[in-house]
Order: sequence, then C-alpha cells, then structure tokens
Amino acid sequence: MSAADASPQVFQSFSPQRWQRFKWGARLAVALLLVAGAGVAWALFQQSATLLPRAFGPNETYKRILNPSHLGTLANRHNRAYQALRKQLPRHAHGYRDPRDLPAKATSPAPLQRRPAPAFRDGLPIRAGFYVNWDAQSLSTLRRQVDKMNMVLPEWLFVPDQAGQLSTDIDTAALALLRRHPGVAVVPMISNYYHEQWNGANVRRMLATERTRQLFIANVLQVLRRYGFQGVNIDFENLNLDDRAPLEAFQRELYAALHAGHYLVTQDIAPLNDDYDPAALARSNDYLILMAYDQHETGSAPGPVAAHKWVEDILTKMEAQVDPQKLVLGLAAYGYDWQTDGGPKHIEGTDLTYQEALTTAKESEGQIHFDNDTYNLDFSYADEHDHPHQVFFTDAATNFNAMRAADD
Repeated sequence: MSAADASPQVFQSFSPQRWQRFKWGARLAVALLLVAGAGVAWALFQQSATLLPRAFGPNETYKRILNPSHLGTLANRHNRAYQALRKQLPRHAHGYRDPRDLPAKATSPAPLQRRPAPAFRDGLPIRAGFYVNWDAQSLSTLRRQVDKMNMVLPEWLFVPDQAGQLSTDIDTAALALLRRHPGVAVVPMISNYYHEQWNGANVRRMLATERTRQLFIANVLQVLRRYGFQGVNIDFENLNLDDRAPLEAFQRELYAALHAGHYLVTQDIAPLNDDYDPAALARSNDYLILMAYDQHETGSAPGPVAAHKWVEDILTKMEAQVDPQKLVLGLAAYGYDWQTDGGPKHIEGTDLTYQEALTTAKESEGQIHFDNDTYNLDFSYADEHDHPHQVFFTDAATNFNAMRAADD
C-alpha cells in the first residue's frame, strides 16, 4: 500500500468527538420520532368514535365551560349562577333529598327491585325516560344516564293488524344494558304506531270484543314473563273513538291481570283529548303519564312544542281529575321543522331531535331565539331550494320550568 493509500478518508476522523455527536444526534432523532408517534396515536384514538355521530361530544365541552370547579375553566358569574341553579333541580323533585343534605349516619334508599306495583310509591320520584330503537343517540344517552333513572319505557311492543296479537321489536343491546341495572324498572311501551303511522284502527279492532282483548292481554303477559319486564306502558294515540267504554274496559282487564302478577300498569294520555277520560283511566293504572307536549305538531301550523302557560293550564285541569300522586309529567326533548311559504300556508312538519335542531341552525346560519313567554326555542332558515322553514324545539330550560310548574 502506498503512502497515498494511507491518507484519511473523506469522513474519517481520528477524534472521538464526531462519533459522540453522531450518537447523541441519533438518540435525539429517535426521541422526537417517539413523541411524534405518540401524538399521532393519541389523535387517532380521540377520533376513533367517528364511526357513529358523536353529537354528545360538544355537550361535554359545554359542561366543562359551565362548571366553575373544572380544572382549566375560568370561574365567572355566569357559570357560577348556572351551577347554583342546577343544584336546585333535584330538590324540586317530589320526595327527593340530595344525599349530601342527609345526616352523616343516614343511609341512602335501597335500589328499586322487582316488586308489586304500589311499592313504587315509596317517596322516591319517578325518573323515567322513553327509549326508541330508531335513534342512534338513544342508546348512547341510555348508557350515560341509566344510573340516574329508576324506570325506562322502551318502544318495543306494538299493536299489529291482526286483532289480539302483539308484535315485538326489542333492541338486544339496550336490553342487555338494562339487565345490568336491576334497580331500573323496564316498562316497555305498547304502541299503535304501526306501518309508519299511528294506527287507531288496529286498536279499535283489538278493543271490539272481550275475546280479542283477553287474547291480547294473554300475549302481553307471555312477553313480560319471557323477558322479565316489570310492567307495561300503554301508548295508544290518534284513536278517534266513538265510544270510550271499550278502552276503559280493556284498561280494567289489563290492570287486574297484570296486578295479579305484580306488574306495573301505566298509560300515556294526551291532554284535552276526547279519547281519554282521565278520572276513569286513573282507576285502572298505577300511573298516568301526561303528554305535556305536541301543543303544535307535524299536522298543525308552526308553533311552540310546549308553551309554558299551556303546560300550566293542562296540569291544573288534570290535577282536578286525577290524584297528583298518580300523575307523571311527560316532557319534550325534541322539536319540529315546518316548511312554509312565509304566510298562513305550511307543509306538514317533520320531527327532529335537539341535536338535529342545533345542527340545522348552525348549517343554515339560523339565529336561535329563546322566547321568554313560551320558554321554547325557535329559528327560521331557507333550505337549499330557498324554501322558508320554521323550527320550534325545547331544551333544558324549557323542561326545568315545566318541572317547577308541576312542583308548585
């Protein structure tokens, strides 16, 4: 090898400093890659729920903003006032006391278990919610709220075309969830919403004879025993009855048969509706659920879903006929969207959820207005075809004021 061959290579160094710098540079690059990878993984994890709409996500953000005790939230007079008002809400429920208000040695009431129907009158208020299969948000809401309820009324049973028969459509995911909460009474609705419409004719056929009524009741009992439900909620609407006697006879027969098996019997009744005699039906039900909503609905002109004064009036009239201890106030958590030409004409409205109302307002740049007289919300917008629309819906403030009216 010649002397020229022994000369240093281009990147060759006889000093250890260059090697040390290379090692530390490599370590720093690996560390930065690990941090970046962790950040990407966290971002992907946060977005992993996009397979289904996460309409409740913004609600959690709003809760943090409105909670002055939350780390990172700046306390101000607005969120402090909201929290003070929110703490009052449970205290307005009849017979309820916040556990923090009880003496130190007091024990909390035992969870509700399967028991004869009258045992529900134990001082605890009914905290019930309706459940529907067709809204994806219904299941996610049930998961988050089931611990706060003692009764769920799922829309799972239906009156079909065949007199005396009973149709079922049970959400197995919701049923499995409810079975993990034995303190929650599962009281499925028996609805006459069939073939995508309120089908009064199906109910009238079932009510027509004692034989068809008894067959229907036998089928109801069979379903209750099979699934271990705690009772039923009768939701017969748009009946257009010529005679209320068959409905009242059915309710008496159902009440007698189900009470023999220690099941609850409840019924939804629309206010100011000639199909129902509240006083007579109260005698054949453990509870009547007053549908304090749909003052305006899909077939009417646009207007509030449940104006506060209207709710107060129907409560006053109902309490004159029914023992208040048997009366449960049904509240709206939705709205309606009507297409209108800007005048008295309108096209039949469509129902929409609270989240859908907010989304529609945001996407159409509609300005939401809270009416201080009705305590309902509304906004107007034009769709992609420039057709004018009016939307009315309710929110937590609407229902808080309705609950206070019932408590008074």
